[in-house]
Amino acid sequence: MTKHHLRTRKADAHLIELICRECHSYIHRLFHNRELADPSSPVNSLEGLLANPEYAKAVSWIKTQDPYKHPKIHTSNRKRKGRRR
Repeated sequence: MTKHHLRTRKADAHLIELICRECHSYIHRLFHNRELADPSSPVNSLEGLLANPEYAKAVSWIKTQDPYKHPKIHTSNRKRKGRRR
């Protein structure tokens, strides 16, 4: 289990949920921190995350995986485009 800040540590360091590592990786694969930090964003709560069709599909897939093996979750190309080299 890992700690996920529902907003960001800077925005609200005390708003934390414990979630599995794979689910946490998928959150950061699908959403930028600026999306998570936005108070009007629907993805800064667990209910909002699960209502997102892409994330719900990922959670469904993770549930089918062997709990003793950790599938590797790669960073999306969408996130990489914003980085400077």
